[in-house]
Amino acid sequence: MNGDGGLVSNPDYQSMPEGVDFSDATGAPGFISQLGNTISDALGAGLVAPNNERATQAMENLATNTMITLADGVAGKPSNFLLQEFQKLTSTPNSIWQGEGRIRERLNQTRSLLEQAIMMNQDVANTSETATMRSKARANIARLSRQLSDYDVVIESFGKRETGGAGSTTQSGISWSVVE
Repeated sequence: MNGDGGLVSNPDYQSMPEGVDFSDATGAPGFISQLGNTISDALGAGLVAPNNERATQAMENLATNTMITLADGVAGKPSNFLLQEFQKLTSTPNSIWQGEGRIRERLNQTRSLLEQAIMMNQDVANTSETATMRSKARANIARLSRQLSDYDVVIESFGKRETGGAGSTTQSGISWSVVE
């Protein structure tokens, strides 16, 4: 959070691969590319659609990392709610039932879920009577902020993000940026 209470994202942090078009791992085209990669690789010819493989692996890693991050997402509070909400929003790369629009929307909703977890941790960091809880909340904020940055990379690969254009305002009008 910045001094004004706005959420922050760290553009310098990026664990997502650069230059990957994540839309290559969506819908029927993603499914066909994955099928082609599987057959070609099994026959020893390598990958016919390497960007699909990079995008698929990165999206699966993002989902796993988000689940781990949300498992201990808010200091002093049970994580069941956040995990259940995330499970509803998890995108499935290369699913013929989840095209670019649906995946982008789920990614935006998951990003909002991460913003909520950051705000809840900020409340704990500002109001907790114990130094341990304040410290744990600040650590959670740092981890969640890194996840936010990863979601920004994926969402921006689909084009202009719908939740604020330049990435500095949430759908509800809360301005954010990352500070460490």
